[in-house]
Amino acid sequence: MKIVNILAALVLFSVSFSFPIIESVDLFPSNNIFIGEDLTISVSCYDLNSTISRVYAKIYSNNLIFPTIDLDYFVLENKYKKTIENNYFENPDTFNIAVYCLNEKNEANVTFSTFNVSRASSLLHSKQVYYTNEIIEIIFAPLINNKLLITERLPVVFINNKEKQLKQLPFFKANVGWILKFDAPSREGTYELKVSANYDRITISNKTFIEVKKPFRLEHFSLSSYLVKPNEVLTVFFQVYYKDENIEVEKNNVKIFVDDILLNITEFGRQGDFHFARVVLPFLSPKSHEIKIFVSYNGNHISSVKEVTYLGQIKVNLSPNTNLEFISTSYKFSFTSDRNGVINNFIAFGTYDLKIWNNKVNIVLFNTKIYEEEIPLNFQEIELDIEGINNAGSYLVETSLNFSSAYLELYYDENKVFDESKIKVFRCDSFNFAIKKCNNEWKFVDNFTIDSVKNVVRFSTSYLSVFLIGTEKILNLELSFDKEKYFLKDIAKFTGYVVDEWNNKVKSVAINLKIVGTNINYKTFSNNDGVFSGSFILPEKEGEFEVLVVVDAKFSNLTKKYKLKIERSKEISIIFLDSVKVKVGESLELEAIIKNIGQSNLTNIKIEIDGIPSEYYQIEDSVIEFLEVNKEYSIKIVFRILEHFNESTTLAKIKAFNEEIYYEKEFGFTILSEENIIPTAKVILPTINLEDENLIFIIIALFLILSFLLFKPKKKRIVRDVKSWKEEIEKVLNKNK
Repeated sequence: MKIVNILAALVLFSVSFSFPIIESVDLFPSNNIFIGEDLTISVSCYDLNSTISRVYAKIYSNNLIFPTIDLDYFVLENKYKKTIENNYFENPDTFNIAVYCLNEKNEANVTFSTFNVSRASSLLHSKQVYYTNEIIEIIFAPLINNKLLITERLPVVFINNKEKQLKQLPFFKANVGWILKFDAPSREGTYELKVSANYDRITISNKTFIEVKKPFRLEHFSLSSYLVKPNEVLTVFFQVYYKDENIEVEKNNVKIFVDDILLNITEFGRQGDFHFARVVLPFLSPKSHEIKIFVSYNGNHISSVKEVTYLGQIKVNLSPNTNLEFISTSYKFSFTSDRNGVINNFIAFGTYDLKIWNNKVNIVLFNTKIYEEEIPLNFQEIELDIEGINNAGSYLVETSLNFSSAYLELYYDENKVFDESKIKVFRCDSFNFAIKKCNNEWKFVDNFTIDSVKNVVRFSTSYLSVFLIGTEKILNLELSFDKEKYFLKDIAKFTGYVVDEWNNKVKSVAINLKIVGTNINYKTFSNNDGVFSGSFILPEKEGEFEVLVVVDAKFSNLTKKYKLKIERSKEISIIFLDSVKVKVGESLELEAIIKNIGQSNLTNIKIEIDGIPSEYYQIEDSVIEFLEVNKEYSIKIVFRILEHFNESTTLAKIKAFNEEIYYEKEFGFTILSEENIIPTAKVILPTINLEDENLIFIIIALFLILSFLLFKPKKKRIVRDVKSWKEEIEKVLNKNK
């Protein structure tokens, strides 16, 4: 009250000096509003001598003071207005309003008004359960600030938002409210019950939910199992009620069917408030079937239906101790294969996420349709040796079942992986198990992840096949040639081997050799020990060549380079007798042929004889200054024994050499003391004084015939030696002439 008095005094003080005129203060919708309504203040204010600068209001009650509210000017209406939103009025109360009108001279006028805020509510009294065709009686009590109110209009009843016809006109009972009667719905169910009554500008309403039941009814109907098998005993539980009373019925009043097949009740009785009946299920197809119960009592008949699913038998062959799980929104079946890898059990046929797992794999087949007894699911770990791959785990996963996609977790052996970050997953869509070979190409599986802690790879796929986890082999090759250097058009022989990063032999891989800058290529394959070898003819060109060696495996390639040095060869040969026989006191002149059989010209070739004293022989031109390729040079050697020696034979050798080459040829050197000797090859005979040369040719012819008869197996050699002797003899004859 002190606040009110202070404000009133301030107002009177202001009025005594005010000149503006407040013509009216109006409240909309009324000076009596309800919680939930907005309040609009409308003020008509003017000043004949000055301009209105501000219109504002102060609202207060004994419980609440509003902040000062400025009103807005509306030109068309020539009024000042402000709407106060309903969230300011949360509780019933009586408010005072002081409206101020201020001109530009700061002269003010004020007027007062009041308004009330009320709360409209109601009570609805009703039972929760009614029975069909029953008359429902309810009480509806409208309230204003918690005081019972007789509404101006009769209440209206709604069932599920539809107006319900009343059995009679409602009447108002003092201190109670409106009494309303109407028929219950004819069908069982839960209904929304709503009652509304109009008062002033508002509608007062309330609602609740009621349950409508049949007076004679079957309740708590349940089965001992909803997943059943043929010849299984099924127990049916139920209760029979008349209104709220649990009544007892006889076995003869109960009939139970599966679909349209009447079942024999083998046992009937009560357990507490429940009846039970046991029946034996017949053989039916593995799908959903209906269990129906019919109960009669005093001419009343009731029934109810439950759905059961007949299970179908399944047979699966897997690895021993493998888990198999069928998961759907309705069911979950879990099995483990026996020591033979067999699962023989029952499930409800349908669509499942099929999960298979053991210590090596975890496989999920999504949306798999199971409608047959035999489940064709082949899953096993297999041994594979694939060229170019280090196999850390390989599996066969296949089925003819219809599924949408698959998720796989496959174990790998970390001891067979050199670097886990390089693991790849391979897939073969057509595999020949007889020869353990992929009929087409191994393909890479994309978008897989590696769990190096659990040693598994994870990936999703739409196709099942043979999967292999491993790394591409890191190959190593060692190759060696039979020589450090070669000559032009030489035959180069090589050998080598191929191993992987584990030093395991790699068999049946292609090895391609190419001499860079030439057309020389060679291809071979490693054998079961990883070894390869071969040979090729070198080019007719000297220099240092690069040999490119490429190992071509399916998933691994290796290229190595080697150097090959090709030079022109430097070689000579000596053509000389194998045996030389010289008679004491005589001399023998022979010819040694030095031939350049290499690929380079030679210079400063020295000719020497070892094994006999130097006084026994004389070499003409003991140094060959220049000898071209494929050319030969004849050296004359004269053997002479002047002193008397006993007959003897010595092994001697003739040598040809320079700073780069060396060649020697051994020959037998014999000193004869008496008889003339025909040399084995090239011989210089003593001077023969014959006038007729025909005698010489006759002797030669006789000698040829004799040689042919005695040495027939060596025909070619004898002819060749005889021809040589003939030439030597002719030379001697010509010399003597």
